[in-house]
Amino acid sequence: MSQMNTFPGKKELWHGYDSYRFELDGVECVIVKADSPLKGNPWMWRVRFFNADHDLELAMLRHGVHLAHINISELAGGPEAMGRMTNFYHYLTSELNFSKAPVLESYSRGAFPALNWAIRNPEKSSMLILKNPLCNLATLPKLPAEREQCRKAGVLGDDFSVIPEWNPVENLEPVIKQKIPVTVIYDENDPVFSVNDNPVLLLQKLKENGGIANGITTRSVFSGDDTEALADSAIQAWKDYCQK
Repeated sequence: MSQMNTFPGKKELWHGYDSYRFELDGVECVIVKADSPLKGNPWMWRVRFFNADHDLELAMLRHGVHLAHINISELAGGPEAMGRMTNFYHYLTSELNFSKAPVLESYSRGAFPALNWAIRNPEKSSMLILKNPLCNLATLPKLPAEREQCRKAGVLGDDFSVIPEWNPVENLEPVIKQKIPVTVIYDENDPVFSVNDNPVLLLQKLKENGGIANGITTRSVFSGDDTEALADSAIQAWKDYCQK
C-alpha cells in the first residue's frame, strides 16, 4: 500500500480541508488531509499552537503535504511530551503509512518540544521551521506558576534549576550531525522574550558548528511569496531526506 486515504476519528473541515480528530491513548490528535497528497505521504507536524498563524500549513496542504498535531500542551518539551510525540509518530508512520521524516514546525515555546524531539530522533526529521522560538530554558519561565509547571514536566530540577539534557540550545549536535535544515523566523524587536538568548543564540550555535541554518527577521505575519518559498524549501528538504 503506497498511499493511505482513510483516517480515523471524527471528520470535520479545517480551512476547507478534511480534518480528522481522534484520541491516541487518551490524547487528542488531529490530521488534516491534503486533497492531492504527494507520493510518499509527506507531512508537516505542527508541534504546538495548532491554530495559530496557519499560512504555512495551508501552503503545505496546497502542495500535497498532510498536517498533523498531537496535544502536548503544558508539558514543556519534557519526558511526557517526548513519549506522546513518539507514540504519535509510530502510529502515523506504521498505521497510516505517513512518511518517516516529517517537517517539524512550531511557534514560540513550542520550539522546546520540536527541538527536543528532533535532537532525540534526528533520523526521523527532515526539517525544522521555528517561528519566534523560545529554545533556551535559562530564559524561561519567569512566573512562579510557569516554573512549577516546568518542574513538574521534568525540565527543571526541584530547585528550579535547568536540567541541561532538556535545554535544546545545549544539545544541538544530533541536529547538526544529521544535517537537518533549520529555518528560524523571528522579530528582532520582540517585546516578550530575549531574542539574543533564544533565536539568535540558536542560529549562532548551529552555524558555528556546521549546521544548516537560515535566519529570517520580520515584524509582520510571514505570508505571501515568502510562505510559498518556505513551503517549497520544506518539500525539497523532505525529498532530499528520501534520497539519502
